[in-house]
Amino acid sequence: SRTARVDEVTGEVTYGNWDKVSSTFSAKGSPVVSGYVLRDEGQKTIPASTVTPNSSDENETVVYDKVGSLVPVDTAGNPIDNGSHNTSYPNDNQDAGKITNPVIPSIPGKTPVDKDGNPLTPGNTYPVDSSKPTEDTKITYVDSNQKAKVSYVDQNTGKTLESVDLEGQPQSTSDYRTTDTIKKYSDQGYVVVSNTYPVNGVKFNSDDKEQDFTVTLAHKVDTVTPDQPGEPGQP
Repeated sequence: SRTARVDEVTGEVTYGNWDKVSSTFSAKGSPVVSGYVLRDEGQKTIPASTVTPNSSDENETVVYDKVGSLVPVDTAGNPIDNGSHNTSYPNDNQDAGKITNPVIPSIPGKTPVDKDGNPLTPGNTYPVDSSKPTEDTKITYVDSNQKAKVSYVDQNTGKTLESVDLEGQPQSTSDYRTTDTIKKYSDQGYVVVSNTYPVNGVKFNSDDKEQDFTVTLAHKVDTVTPDQPGEPGQP
């Protein structure tokens, strides 16, 4: 500041001396802007600046970029519902250049899974690469109920005697077993040729593809001879 003396008759202005030879503007921290991060982390703080009465105005431009998003995709890598479930990375409230981990969104009828196909819990946070705050991260969702089918086929006729549809959560194991059904057909005169269904039950995948299993049965044929005639009236 300085004093100005004005002659009210002539309008002449006479200035006194500045009260300081120089002054300093304090350093300024760049603000956290929701949905954006600093392009240059070196601009987290604009340094202090010393000015004199002859200094020009100073303007510092701080550039921000839009943060990336957690993008739910199907097993083919396509965004679910045209990207309507995308979740932007949250800002780190203490640092204009950083993000925090986003929350896994809940999508009706869908289950999020990790890279190994294990189910994840909506509402929990999902780890993203904080060094790449503007890049999207894909998270795979599968149908909440994965499917499998067991078919019982008559090898002699080629016809399917019956089929059983199974459903279960990704990576869970079905409690269905073929034992009872095979016994039913064995009592009717069939024998098992092959059975591709797992002995300990099918483990449901995380790829939205139905797993197919086949139990192949054949007609049991008994040879009756004079020395082994069998019992009249019995099969």
